[in-house]
Amino acid sequence: MKKLLFISVLFLCIQAAFGQAKTVTGTVKSKSDGIPIPGVSVVIQGTNNGTTTDFDGHYSISVASGRTLSFSYMGYETQSIKVESQQKIDVGLSESTSKLDEVVVVGFASQKKANLTGAVAKVDVKKALGSVPITDITRGLQGTTPGLNITFN
Repeated sequence: MKKLLFISVLFLCIQAAFGQAKTVTGTVKSKSDGIPIPGVSVVIQGTNNGTTTDFDGHYSISVASGRTLSFSYMGYETQSIKVESQQKIDVGLSESTSKLDEVVVVGFASQKKANLTGAVAKVDVKKALGSVPITDITRGLQGTTPGLNITFN
């Protein structure tokens, strides 16, 4: 009976030791040129726990051994790394041009192509305005594109 009790307590102690979270740090860089990438999402898979890299590409996150960290950033391939005994994990992300196809830049912001409502038009200023002397670019663009409404205060 004592042996069974001893083995049970030993098993519970081992489980508690392996299940504890530890702090993992590292740097995320671009594989192609080695430049640190700020704003990379570092998430523990299967949870909502995560962080982002700072301006120099550094991150710090508390994670238990055996869990998987997922590193993702727009324009780069997502990479997953399983945490074992390491306390420092440096990651190199590969560029992915196929994921940039889903993004449309609108003014000073960006949206996914699926979420874009409305029209996006491109104006060739050199062709539309040519050598017409104008003092204000917004007044010059008026009438060059169908549906473009410009109001002046």
